[in-house]
Amino acid sequence: MYDGGRDPNLNPRLSLLVSNAKKMGFPKASIEAAIARGQGVSPSGAALEQLTIDFMVPDINVAGLIECETDSKARTMQHVRDTLKHFGGTTTAAAYMFDRRGKIVFSKEDGGKWDEEHVLDKAIESGAEDVIVEDEDAVIFTGPNEIAAVAESLSAHLGLKPESQELIWEPKKDMGVSLAAEATVLLQKILDGLQDDSTVQEVYLNTV
Repeated sequence: MYDGGRDPNLNPRLSLLVSNAKKMGFPKASIEAAIARGQGVSPSGAALEQLTIDFMVPDINVAGLIECETDSKARTMQHVRDTLKHFGGTTTAAAYMFDRRGKIVFSKEDGGKWDEEHVLDKAIESGAEDVIVEDEDAVIFTGPNEIAAVAESLSAHLGLKPESQELIWEPKKDMGVSLAAEATVLLQKILDGLQDDSTVQEVYLNTV
């Protein structure tokens, strides 16, 4: 993840990131955990594994997927289960409510050939499934197995490097739910509880 390795003294880019994190008040333990995670290991040096946990909160009709990186799947699973149970949620099948998609973001600030029609044409030509062009960004959606090829092709056409590219879970169109204010408050409590677990990387919801 970081050019130059995990030692800030030998890695100027990492040193700057650590310095900024300290200025923002991040605890030392959190900084060390983030550095280790960037290398695919826990702070203790144990290898990290990917874990996706399906869940539902029946009272508010919310389903979701939690993506984790952990050196102990059992420990992470138990913590997530306890958090969900505390707020009326449960781990149960939910992946069928979502589609796996690639998401690529290009930024206008990086220069290149930035014209909405040109971006749309080249994105479709490169194999994109959907395109959203905004004032400063272009968001490209692809199939899960086409993200690398589309990013490479579109990068060449636009003369830009992707700002980001990742695989996401997107709720199927007929599975989305709208939440009332009270349900939104409950959901935020659940998300806050999950984010207290450093192994939780992303939470995808069927909310719209």
